Amino acid sequence: MRSGVIIIPHWRGAPDLLACLASLAAADLAGADVLLVDNGSDDGSVAAAQASFAWIATLRLPENVGFAAAVNAGLRWASDHGAAWALPLNNDTVVAPDFVAPLLACTAAHRRAGLIGPKILYHSDPTRIWQLADVEHRWWPVPQPLGRDARDGPQWTRERRVDYVPFCAVWMRRELIEDVGLLDQRYRLYYEDADYCRRSRAAGWEVWSAPASQIWHKVSRSARLVAPQSRYWHTQTRVMFYRQHPHGPHPALTAAYLATSLGLSLARDLARARPDLFIATLRGVWDGLRAPVGPRR
Repeated sequence: MRSGVIIIPHWRGAPDLLACLASLAAADLAGADVLLVDNGSDDGSVAAAQASFAWIATLRLPENVGFAAAVNAGLRWASDHGAAWALPLNNDTVVAPDFVAPLLACTAAHRRAGLIGPKILYHSDPTRIWQLADVEHRWWPVPQPLGRDARDGPQWTRERRVDYVPFCAVWMRRELIEDVGLLDQRYRLYYEDADYCRRSRAAGWEVWSAPASQIWHKVSRSARLVAPQSRYWHTQTRVMFYRQHPHGPHPALTAAYLATSLGLSLARDLARARPDLFIATLRGVWDGLRAPVGPRR
């Protein structure tokens, strides 16, 4: 059985991808393979990666099918090749040389730990946390972030059980994948991670944050290439997620919170003279309300 597979979903952007692969080449991967899952890139970035890092495996998809579908293709490859674990990793990240070891130590210490997230810091501000995890609160309508935008320090070094970790880097146990299944591809670009964490916890698995493992994230470089499309997908999947997974004391409070948040976003778009983002948000709300949600087939 293979140790594991690090899955890099990719769509365009050679400099970021090459920097990510260079950091992996310098890291201790505990025997894991690196699989590049290309989402139909047409900019020569895959050829550049193969030329510089001939040891990576490559899976090329004919078109951009979205983040969730690309991760799923990688998870199937990992399963077919007998990997004990998989680790989806954004192509705009750089990893610490020892980032795998704390993840493996965490899963060894907690046998029901199915998803484990590293500490994710800003690449542009390396000692500031982008995200650790999110936790649910009984009396608050949406999950609350841990450490977001905080300066890194001793209070953010403790391993802890959480409710959600972002999938720009996440360790996944093989048994969890076999039990819970693949990512829901209806969440094309966003909230696929939150949905998967929620489904995993419903199946009896635990989600953990292991901040001794560190990566640095360039924060949605590919999404900024197509800002209106990114806004549309983020809005649509956000509405879908909270329709599918109620939070807080009552769904009406969550709906009110989302309506207020989206209303403020629309007001900012008008103030900045961005009708493209305004329209993308409205379309996202409309399609998110109409989209089918519930258990996957």
